[in-house]
Amino acid sequence: MRMRRLMLGMSQKRLAEALGISAQQVQKYEKGRNRLSASRLQQIADVLEVAPTYFFEGPQHGDRKSAALPKFIWEFLATPGGLELIRILLRLRNPKFQQRLVALAKELPPRD
Repeated sequence: MRMRRLMLGMSQKRLAEALGISAQQVQKYEKGRNRLSASRLQQIADVLEVAPTYFFEGPQHGDRKSAALPKFIWEFLATPGGLELIRILLRLRNPKFQQRLVALAKELPPRD
């Protein structure tokens, strides 16, 4: 849910307003603290412009290639920084700039 919201550039507050709930409730849904009813899942899917199956099968609605992505990639994409980095990389039309960005990332120290 969070990844799709971020992909659309939507804030928690805006999603909450569309759903008629508080931003804190959206946050609880995204973190898995509160369960979703089927009707609420349908409502969220409508606002985020996806089928409810999106949340079970991934962004490509069951496309085997996307389902085969390793878990760490999905976890990375679910972070605001991960999604933003992908957006920046995709905006770079020049392959040399893309390569330079990747080279820079390789030079950074790994996290502890």
